Amino acid sequence: MFSFWLVLISLLGASGLPTPQHEVVYKREKIGANITLDVAYAGSMSAPHIVLLLHGYPENSWFWRGVIDPMLDNADIGSQMLLVMPDQRGFNMSSKPLGIMSYNISFLASDMVALVEPLAKKTPSGRVHVVGHDWGGPVAWMVAGLYPDLVQSLSILNGPHPSVMNNLLRHDAEQQKRSQYMIYFDTKAATELTNANTLCDGFKGESWFDSITEAAYRKAWPDKLSVDSGLNWYRANVFNGKLNVRHFTPDMNSSMPDNLYIKPPTLVIWGMKDGAFNNDAQLSGLSKYVPTLTIKKYPNVSHWIAQEVPTPVAVDLASFIAKHV
Repeated sequence: MFSFWLVLISLLGASGLPTPQHEVVYKREKIGANITLDVAYAGSMSAPHIVLLLHGYPENSWFWRGVIDPMLDNADIGSQMLLVMPDQRGFNMSSKPLGIMSYNISFLASDMVALVEPLAKKTPSGRVHVVGHDWGGPVAWMVAGLYPDLVQSLSILNGPHPSVMNNLLRHDAEQQKRSQYMIYFDTKAATELTNANTLCDGFKGESWFDSITEAAYRKAWPDKLSVDSGLNWYRANVFNGKLNVRHFTPDMNSSMPDNLYIKPPTLVIWGMKDGAFNNDAQLSGLSKYVPTLTIKKYPNVSHWIAQEVPTPVAVDLASFIAKHV
């Protein structure tokens, strides 16, 4: 057991983005024969409500540090929650299996089920609340869609529904334009040219990208295996394992399901300045698959919503969870 976060904080001092005052502890959890995940926990291990928070690319559990205190300090439910924040397969110090299809979305979802099922069995409901951002969004959507009896509520932060995204990548010119970076990520050149420096350079100038966050990024991306593992999320799922796809086409193969229906009550929080998505189309497509849906838009916030406005996001999440316990 160790706390990677506390080591960074002690070395680098205070920062602009809120640093958790609640204790955050990492544990290394073996969830399968060949997969071990580093998982950050905050809150009581005996709390009756489990909240699984899933980061995206190129993040890790560090992404959630600004929401920890306002969630756990929430007057209605804060003391009753255990926040579970894994470094997902391929990220930070978690396992990085070789091969593109080792990162198929079905494996990513199964990882999370294996992680939280033992915790869920110890709670009164036997279920967990799932939160996902960016690529953590599709994983969260998949967990809720494929394992509805395990999920008490679902909350999404700028994370596309797999079926909506599938359709837009095949048919929507605006989404195709905004996703051209994925075409690049599907090349070996992306592996060769991506490193900790280029990833950090992409965030320089962001108000939340302080010295502690930069240190976390640099530690998480030490070599080409780390880079390849992160990019394989795109290759395995958007392009179904095929490298060097040059265009999005109506008949393109994808590992994402075309009709993923969601039974648990769902909150979608969306920064409308997100440059990676056709935001209006992403949101308007949800009603086909999500019957119990609440959407909250943040008009002046970008993709990195939990970094830019952590306290309002934490309030939204805690309030929604409190309504569905």
